[in-house]
Amino acid sequence: MKRDIDNVLLTWKNDPQRRPLLVRGARQVGKSYSITQFGQKEFTNLTIINFEQRPEFKTCFDTLNPKEIIGTISLLSKNDITPGKTLLFLDEIQECPKAITALRYFYEQMPELHVIAAGSLLEFTLGQENFKMPVGRIQYLYMKPLSFCEFLDAAGEHKARELIENITWENFPNETIMTGDFIRVNSGAVAEQFTAQELLAYQDVYRDASLYYWAREERSSNAEVDYLAPYSGYAFPIEVKAGKTGTLRSMHLFLEKYPAPVGIRVSQQSFSKNPHVISVPFYGITVIPHLLRDYLAKKE
Repeated sequence: MKRDIDNVLLTWKNDPQRRPLLVRGARQVGKSYSITQFGQKEFTNLTIINFEQRPEFKTCFDTLNPKEIIGTISLLSKNDITPGKTLLFLDEIQECPKAITALRYFYEQMPELHVIAAGSLLEFTLGQENFKMPVGRIQYLYMKPLSFCEFLDAAGEHKARELIENITWENFPNETIMTGDFIRVNSGAVAEQFTAQELLAYQDVYRDASLYYWAREERSSNAEVDYLAPYSGYAFPIEVKAGKTGTLRSMHLFLEKYPAPVGIRVSQQSFSKNPHVISVPFYGITVIPHLLRDYLAKKE
């Protein structure tokens, strides 16, 4: 199955200034699958070391010398490792902290070798008080769960994805692109969860994604905005409405208090806009940054 990260990995492969890649993300988001598929497709050889399944490979990193490490791995795995032709994939690397430390020396002493590491519980290892990260010697990549656009690709709905991603401020569609089961699924708490997942999925893959919200607690005047979208120096409020109706009281209170020029409503309604609110359907969350860019450009 094709994932958006595939293009990022290919760009990394062809970058002459690349660093060893450390892919981070929650369990079961597809890190190992995507990296393995990438290695099989783009390299002559793929050597995979899974430290959970093959703990004996930890001894390869008793030294930090890349040539000695590669020699021992080749001996144990019975695989030839050739810089420029081989992808070395160190999976579940949190089980071998010395291997994380060794990544800096691959960058400094063997930069021609393509090395990718990944792990699902990396944060525990990286957060240990006595662990020293090789700062500036590793490229981090954050992989998210399957996005809706990736789901469309997997379902063979490439045309639908293309239509959604080509929506701009000037060409809002006059009708709903997705109907039926997808609209019905997004109800209640599922709607907010789906929106959160989509907002995270389309953030910069080189940064650890974050979500923000706004809450005001005042006597007889509480208010809460579901999410805030930082963009171009503004914090744009996003309200999620599971149904086709619903007030936007909290959003308007936020817009009165802070200088964001417009708010965003995510709901079952199709795309629409007025001077104060941009309405985006659940399936169109991916284009929110593009719409904000176009909106701000028109205001200038």
